Amino acid sequence: MRYDLYVPAATASHDIRPGSAIIGERRGDMIDTHYEGGGAANVQTYEERIHQAAGRRSTNYPTSARRAWDPDDLVQVGTIAYSNGLRHWVVESITDEHAMRAWIGEDDTVAPGGSDALFANEGGRRFGDLSRADQLRIASMRLPPAALGAEIVAIIDRMTRDPE
Repeated sequence: MRYDLYVPAATASHDIRPGSAIIGERRGDMIDTHYEGGGAANVQTYEERIHQAAGRRSTNYPTSARRAWDPDDLVQVGTIAYSNGLRHWVVESITDEHAMRAWIGEDDTVAPGGSDALFANEGGRRFGDLSRADQLRIASMRLPPAALGAEIVAIIDRMTRDPE
């Protein structure tokens, strides 16, 4: 599943918290979105806000954090997709980094496929999903946390990939 990632156009009138993740898709002559402004202890980064907003959207979760926009009021800045290995919604592509940075700021880490911090965090959470042999192999590696997380996620992604 894939969604578009948006920021409000400079001329748009809105009450969305700056830095919010705005996820959506075109529906007729409007863009239907879910958004997440963060603030909760577990929703601090843009990647976490993307994950929350996309999770709501993918399950059609009832929320007040949903809005239909005129297409002229949004700027598409990328796309997001669900990563089975990470069990997380991640940025798939960034098409307008300047507009995205103007909205989220320069300090937040965002990378297509997931940031190093996301791999380190989610890889650590997924370690228990590995076979004992894979756990021992991973534990013997002398890699930085993000690289270890990437290894864990790659193994899990191979395990969960649909057979072709």
